[in-house]
This record gives sequence, C-alpha cells and structure tokens, in this order.
Amino acid sequence: MKNILIDTDIGDDIDDALAIGFALNCPEVRVKAVTTVYGDTETRGKLALKLLRVFDREDISVGVGIKKSLFGKEDARPINQVAVLDEKEVLPVLS
Repeated sequence: MKNILIDTDIGDDIDDALAIGFALNCPEVRVKAVTTVYGDTETRGKLALKLLRVFDREDISVGVGIKKSLFGKEDARPINQVAVLDEKEVLPVLS
C-alpha cells in the first residue's frame, strides 16, 4: 500500500471531492493528509474536513496552504461549494 498526500483546490467544482472520495476507497493507497491551496485556502480546508467527516476519516490531517499560485497569482473568486458549510465549521489548530 502506498501512502499519499492529496494537494487540492477543493470547492470550485466536483473533481477534487471525487478524487478524494476515490482515494479514500482505493485499497492500494492510504491517504495520510490533505492540503488545500489557491484562493480562500481556509474555506477549502473546511470543505476538505467536512468531506473527510462524511467518509468517517477524521484521522486524516488537513493542512491549509498559501493563497497564491506558484506564479504569484491570487484568486479572489468565491468558492462555489461553500454552501455545504455551516457557521460552526472550524479548522482545528495543529501544533
């Protein structure tokens, strides 16, 4: 079994959520962590955490990355899938 880290810009469309779901159910890989990048990375992190809860995989860490792309561009567009979050969604502080 291979350990993997998923680096994602979850929230703009369904492809990232599907990829995470497939990876979580693949017997050949073990998802060790999910990181979020580009734009509103905190909201993306909350979406990743919520998806992991749906799969009962709260044992997987979520890390929030930088807002800019590798080319220095920032994305200020709203995240389409933010409606699935409620106001109580918070990111845990990792030390």
